[in-house]
Amino acid sequence: METPCSKVSTSRWESMSKVGGWFKAKRVRFRAYLTEKNPACTPSDRWWIFIMIAEAFADVRR
Repeated sequence: METPCSKVSTSRWESMSKVGGWFKAKRVRFRAYLTEKNPACTPSDRWWIFIMIAEAFADVRR
């Protein structure tokens, strides 16, 4: 089956804004889940800060 990949957005900035916004909206539940499951690949606090800054910058660029 050959189906085209669906696009999150038409530009990188728009994509970063949407994905960052999703993480921002779900961060409390997502971090609670990570705390409960304690996977080896849990993002650091620095990573979360970077995502919030990138989302804010991408939102301004849109």
